[in-house]
Amino acid sequence: MIGLLGILPGLLKYLMCGRYTFYAGKDLSDRFSLDPDYDRGLDLSKNFNVSPGQFMPVVTSGEKGNHLSLMRWGLVPSWAKDSKIGFRMINARADTVSVKPSFRNSFRRQRCLIPANGFYEWQTDGKKKTPYYFTLKKEPLFAFAGLWEEWTDQNNMKLQTYTIITTNANKLIKPIHDRMPVILKPQNEATWLNEKTDPDSLLSLLKPYSPPAMLSTKVSDRLNRSSENDPRLIKPIS
Repeated sequence: MIGLLGILPGLLKYLMCGRYTFYAGKDLSDRFSLDPDYDRGLDLSKNFNVSPGQFMPVVTSGEKGNHLSLMRWGLVPSWAKDSKIGFRMINARADTVSVKPSFRNSFRRQRCLIPANGFYEWQTDGKKKTPYYFTLKKEPLFAFAGLWEEWTDQNNMKLQTYTIITTNANKLIKPIHDRMPVILKPQNEATWLNEKTDPDSLLSLLKPYSPPAMLSTKVSDRLNRSSENDPRLIKPIS
């Protein structure tokens, strides 16, 4: 993870969704219909600079309600020989997610919600990279469409990981970046998690979010350093 964080600034132009925020605190139960017995001891600390390789809350389908757990960002397929492959799979493209070998099994059986309050994209102008922060006007807490996997190493240690699905940028984001994460509408979240939902219905959900429902804010390039993590990162700058 340390090696990746050190080169992240140079990778920004290649990442489709490389950073986001999560500062919802512990009040997630009602929003995501969690199982009453979910582990309330999970670390749900505020994070204003979520980076690949970090363990973050993920919502999956459960018997008594949705299940909340911490997983590492960067999907590692169950067949992978090395967990480092996850750092190359922090995103999955909506147009190939159902057929690409790295993601197709998870797409069929292991879909998830990734709670977030906002996300960042960078506008590139030569060597200059300017970060922008995107949020929803009426949904302070929302969910990305994601996939998850469980990988077992040679010592039989298990690792759960996830990826965020991306799609074409909407009109608000397109001047900044050509891709954006898939944000699910609350009424579609249960459909996404339901194991019985047919593939065509799932793919129909992987669309750009409505531009008028979103806000864009130019923020400080302090964000380019993954070690920075405080509320000032989302503060607008002129």
